[in-house]
Amino acid sequence: LRMSWPWQRMLMLSVMVALIICGCHSTPKEPDIVVAEDDASAIVALEKSGATLTKKDGVVTVVRLEATGTNADLELVKKLPNVTQLLASAPAVNDAGIAFLEGHPSLWFLNVSGSGVTDKGIADLAKIPGLKRLNLAKTNVTDDGLAHLAKVKQLEFLDLQDVKSISDSGLDAVQEMKNLKFLRLWGKTITNDG
Repeated sequence: LRMSWPWQRMLMLSVMVALIICGCHSTPKEPDIVVAEDDASAIVALEKSGATLTKKDGVVTVVRLEATGTNADLELVKKLPNVTQLLASAPAVNDAGIAFLEGHPSLWFLNVSGSGVTDKGIADLAKIPGLKRLNLAKTNVTDDGLAHLAKVKQLEFLDLQDVKSISDSGLDAVQEMKNLKFLRLWGKTITNDG
């Protein structure tokens, strides 16, 4: 079955709305436990770099990097063990920055859309134990990266919109993600056969 782009978009929107209505797109509850104290110098450095920090119960839980965010900012996030959500949609963020997040105890949401993350960085994502939501839209991830991503067993939400180097054959790895509840695929390299 071949559909034109407008019909594919309409179908995608319908699926997304259905998932939201049935509760498959709900936000996980954040842990109420403070893992460890934040590094005060990391907070100061992130604020100086232009990051927006959200605190809950006196610790940083959300970090939003601006378009000027860098790998050095991700190294600072590693010193904030209570961060549950990291929005790092900056072109200068790449695989080296992702490596700094290895073993982060609280991180469950990561948005690196539009960043320089590639397959090498995807391999490091499996080392973030609580990662459940991942936005890789407009990155340079390929089919090989999806194979690495299949190792992130707890992943529930995956956004692959406009990832130009993913093909139908790479979607086999997605089938291995048994906990996946939401998948957004959108782009010219994916067909209905995938």
